[in-house]
Amino acid sequence: MQAQKTSVFWLSVALVYAALLMYASLVRPESLPDSKFMSYDKLLHFIAYAVEAFLLAKAFVKNLYIHLLAITVFCFVLGVAIEWGQAAMQQGRSYEYTDIAANTLGIVFGAFVYLKQLNLQKWISH
Repeated sequence: MQAQKTSVFWLSVALVYAALLMYASLVRPESLPDSKFMSYDKLLHFIAYAVEAFLLAKAFVKNLYIHLLAITVFCFVLGVAIEWGQAAMQQGRSYEYTDIAANTLGIVFGAFVYLKQLNLQKWISH
């Protein structure tokens, strides 16, 4: 029962994070706080999607390998949908293939980090 509660918690965190990611990606850039980090656009895409993939992997730790493809596809589709939304809303943002590439690399990295962390936990507990 505890594992199920943990999964629901991490799924909730992942969904809230996805909503924040969509908001930050779709508002006018001027609406966001000024930051030196904003000039590292592709790195921010990479990190944002690595975190989303990691959170979803934590939510689906049971049957993780079955769900890993679904997690990857979900994150990829989310990134493409946001890019389309940026182009359609014409809020000073545009559809960029390089953003999708950075998102995809982040997704793979986030899933990989989670798998490595999971393997390390199993190795330590044995």
